[in-house]
Amino acid sequence: MIGFAVSSFRENRTSGLISMGIGTSMLQVPNIVKNPWILVPPTVTGILLAPIAVIYFGMINNAEGAGMGTSGFVGQIMTLTSMGFTMDVFILILLFHFVLPALLAFFLSELMRKMRLIKFGDMKLEQ
Repeated sequence: MIGFAVSSFRENRTSGLISMGIGTSMLQVPNIVKNPWILVPPTVTGILLAPIAVIYFGMINNAEGAGMGTSGFVGQIMTLTSMGFTMDVFILILLFHFVLPALLAFFLSELMRKMRLIKFGDMKLEQ
C-alpha cells in the first residue's frame, strides 16, 4: 500500500498518499484494469523486501496481521503483538513497512515512467 501511495503521489498528492497509505490500495483497481503496469512497482517491492525482512531480520506476523499491510496500521500492530514492543521492532517496522517500500516503489515507478510504461494520470484516483 505504501508502494501505491508513493508511486501515485504526483497524481493524487497528500489525500491519495493518506487514503492509500493507511487506507487501502484497492482504490487503484480501476486504474490497474486500464494499465496493469502500475502493479509492477509495489509488487516487485514486496517480492524483494519481504524475504529480506523475514529471513535476515526475523520479522514475523500473526494470521490477523498477515497481508494487511498498512491498512489501519493492522499489519504494524500485529507485528508488534507477534514480535514484541521493543525499539528494535519499531525500527524494523519503520524500515521494512514504510521507508524501504516507499523508496524502492518510487524508484521503480519513476523508472517505468521514463520507459513510458506508466504515464501521468494512470494512477489518478477518481472521485
